[in-house]
Amino acid sequence: MLTLGVIGDFGVHSDNSVRVAKLVKSWKPAAIVTTGDNLYILQTPSEKAYACITGCLYKEYMMSTEDRKLTTTKKQLILRDKAHNSVPLPPGLRFLPCVGNHDYPTHAYCRYFGLPTYYGIQFKSHQPLLKLISLNNYMDTDGNFECKAKSPTGQRIWLEKELAASADVKWIIIYFHYPQVCSISPDEENCLKRKFPFHKYPNVALILSGHKHIYERLVIHGITNVIVGTSGHSLYHQPEESRPESKFFDNSGYGGLKLERSEEHTSELQSHHD
Repeated sequence: MLTLGVIGDFGVHSDNSVRVAKLVKSWKPAAIVTTGDNLYILQTPSEKAYACITGCLYKEYMMSTEDRKLTTTKKQLILRDKAHNSVPLPPGLRFLPCVGNHDYPTHAYCRYFGLPTYYGIQFKSHQPLLKLISLNNYMDTDGNFECKAKSPTGQRIWLEKELAASADVKWIIIYFHYPQVCSISPDEENCLKRKFPFHKYPNVALILSGHKHIYERLVIHGITNVIVGTSGHSLYHQPEESRPESKFFDNSGYGGLKLERSEEHTSELQSHHD
């Protein structure tokens, strides 16, 4: 059984973020995925700020630069970078973020986490059962993956190639910061015509996002979408009406999402509050 922890909008050192971190780490996940906003500060993000906040909350899932150089044991996670190269990650590096609007500019984000602004992660095994794809839908030097134009952006081209090359992977989990659809977003943010057609790829099993400080589960074009934005910063009010795509909405407390995957199936999602 493979367990993943999912957190979002957590980048403050508060009683709430500390309790959520303890909760998520108690699951002993193989990796922790974030839906963005890994840091909230008034100044420009810095490596020191990430180390003081994100690094303190989840230090067991990160490694210093020197520790990474010294590691020679068997590696479990395989990075798929912007050039579609497969690069083994050190076994101690098990924190897999995506970029949120509060992570901008991204220079410190990339240096601290040692990851690009979009990438894929495959779990090393005899059979390609699971792949994670972290995307950037705020802004990127390679453009937004959701933009469909006569000249597609670099990030969109990368995503299309990565999905096409993943036909043998049983399950793909996509994650990014801004939701495709959300019950507390204005109508102009909920225009699915602008969104990437993930439903055309049958092995895309789950889409994760954040930004809105709620937990909401929706089904969009047959794919489960989960918004995880309740991991420490603040909570938003529930709307008077939910979107027709919405299956569950919760803003009753802080928490994260626990995902469990066996070789037979990915278990249905469990939302946990502290």
